[in-house]
Amino acid sequence: MKHLSDSIPYVGACVLIICLAGCGESKRSASEEKEGANAKSQTSTDAVSATNAGRPELRVKWPQGKAFRYKIAEDRKLEIQSPFRPEPRQRHLSQTREIEVSVLESSDTAGAKLGIEVTALKFRRERASGVETFDSGTGGTGHSEGDPELVKIFGGLVGERVIGQAGSDGRLKRIEAGAMVDKATLRASGYWRGMAEALFDSENLSFFLSPIQARTNRLTDGMEWEAVFSRNYGRVGELRGVGTYQVETWTPGNGTEKKSVMVAFDGSLQSAKPASGKERAYKLKDGSISGQLRFDPYKGRLISSEWKEEMTFQREVPMPPGNSGNGGERKRPTSSVRLSQKVTVKLQ
Repeated sequence: MKHLSDSIPYVGACVLIICLAGCGESKRSASEEKEGANAKSQTSTDAVSATNAGRPELRVKWPQGKAFRYKIAEDRKLEIQSPFRPEPRQRHLSQTREIEVSVLESSDTAGAKLGIEVTALKFRRERASGVETFDSGTGGTGHSEGDPELVKIFGGLVGERVIGQAGSDGRLKRIEAGAMVDKATLRASGYWRGMAEALFDSENLSFFLSPIQARTNRLTDGMEWEAVFSRNYGRVGELRGVGTYQVETWTPGNGTEKKSVMVAFDGSLQSAKPASGKERAYKLKDGSISGQLRFDPYKGRLISSEWKEEMTFQREVPMPPGNSGNGGERKRPTSSVRLSQKVTVKLQ
């Protein structure tokens, strides 16, 4: 019997794309604008100048010629409860990848052309049947344990640059990595292929590197705005949720202090559209997502973030032959899976 961790293609933790429904921005009076212009050097959590020069924005900027390195660490735990087994089974995957993003071309209207490279990759997958690991190491194609094919699959992906395109809003729109991933995963299982695809998934990386967007001329402690998100989860179908962003601390800086904004997110998940054409599809019973991130709204750069997801899936499973209910009607017992995910992102 296939389990959730094997039958659902791998998707990176917390890869839900978030679109702002409203950022709580209010218009400023002429007197407020003048006051803000005369107080550019003042530390203030009340108002920030809305002039074009130095305008704070919660969106990623990609200045041409620059290169940025990020470390993304993911931890995923599964607890699978089958009606035919007395004890739940455990699955655990931990993964760390380092990514370098080089800005090859950049335009305020056309967006940016990016060179994206996974410079290092390390993961560990634990199941009752054994442990599988991969470590790209320093140079070469890396080494693995538990499955020798992992070197062939992931060793060929580390150190290879692919081209990505970001829109004028700073979000990754697409990454041209299909041919490279197809070649590396030609004979790979569905799980490993899904994991390889997730390394260069544009929605995945867009969330990690530019999770929020809000153009505003005012950043205040406690400011809130609503958000909605959606994501296709293979056999689970499309998930959708709603939540709220809240500014916890806003430090504009005075020329020497580090300018940053700390933003928290809290929301819930629900099933939006069941998986079509999928046999024995899983259904979301409950789910939640929360996070906290630090962002530089002047440079347009994510400094760090941490996200957590909790979800429970269920599906009906067939009874073994000969087991039936009253009158010969076959029973439909339920299998459940509890998924816990955590991801941290840090600018190196």
